[in-house]
Amino acid sequence: MNVVAVVNAFFAYQAYVYKRNLAQSPSTPMVEGVVEHFKPKPSLWRGSPPESFTVQGVPFVYSPGEISGGFQKTVANGGPIHEGLLVRIRYVPIRVSRLNSNIIVKLEIADGKGRS
Repeated sequence: MNVVAVVNAFFAYQAYVYKRNLAQSPSTPMVEGVVEHFKPKPSLWRGSPPESFTVQGVPFVYSPGEISGGFQKTVANGGPIHEGLLVRIRYVPIRVSRLNSNIIVKLEIADGKGRS
């Protein structure tokens, strides 16, 4: 097995565990509200723009090709996000991705009755 692949897998797993722990921590920033300014990723094609939206002014940008350890399921991939959706999001407010965006580590969607 390629050593570089093993090292990359190790660091990717470490990032996943770190973000999973953040998703469960009450000290991780959270925003709750309605999805606004939603711009879906127009296709699965790698060169198309990423998906983006805001909640209470907090911006989120993601793309399935981005290695972030966070949520990145676009509408083109069957993702649930759309304009007007009521959500609660825990996120990492650091700029570590190529997309320079907050990373969603936990996404809760209201059930249509205002509960998430």
